[in-house]
Amino acid sequence: MNKYTLLICTAALAAVLTACDNSSGGAEPNSAVSEPQETATADIPLCGGWQQAESPEITPEIKEMVNKAFIGYDGVGYIPVTYLASQVVAGTNHAVLCRACGTQLDTEEYYAIVKIYQNLKNEYKVLNILNSPVKTNISSETNLAGGWRQASSPVVTDELRGMFAGAFKPPADAEYKPLALLSTQVVSGMNYCFFCEKTTDKAPNASGYAFVYLYRDAQGHTEITDIVHFEGDAKQ
Repeated sequence: MNKYTLLICTAALAAVLTACDNSSGGAEPNSAVSEPQETATADIPLCGGWQQAESPEITPEIKEMVNKAFIGYDGVGYIPVTYLASQVVAGTNHAVLCRACGTQLDTEEYYAIVKIYQNLKNEYKVLNILNSPVKTNISSETNLAGGWRQASSPVVTDELRGMFAGAFKPPADAEYKPLALLSTQVVSGMNYCFFCEKTTDKAPNASGYAFVYLYRDAQGHTEITDIVHFEGDAKQ
């Protein structure tokens, strides 16, 4: 990746996460945790840039962080599926992709990016939530034939990365980088849903996140069946 493309990727990540500052969902966050301070001190490193996570894996620590941050929230439940990025402030901001679902039985799950602030005392607060219209399609019945299932691990292995690269024929001005495998579906072959970072040299403002759906048949042939941008229309 050249230096210019790297700058575009960083800008794309920052743009999407900054959008979280202006979008929210669910109940108001618990105000007991103080907001991050913007004044630097000698022993607290501060920077404005978001750093992409080295691994999308949801560790027990990340699960605990999300659970604690949402204590006192009503109406919507959030299940962390992919750790996206972190930002050093007076403490740490975290960005996590979650499955979100209302408490009503007929409510469909959708994806949302949750930004959480962790202070220096390891207390947590939800700063904001960026909801997506994209449905998870994940069935609550794990043995349901033909249903979508959450991937056992979000890590994009070399095999998956090669499969993605072999199937993908991107537009000349755009690049899609798979960050995490979200779900799979057994059909006459296999469907995959990847969470990707989209970057473009010609229109930086069009950069951001996207859900890329890939199909592999029984013979191993692959093709991209759909691309849905994070803030675009939901896949039907």
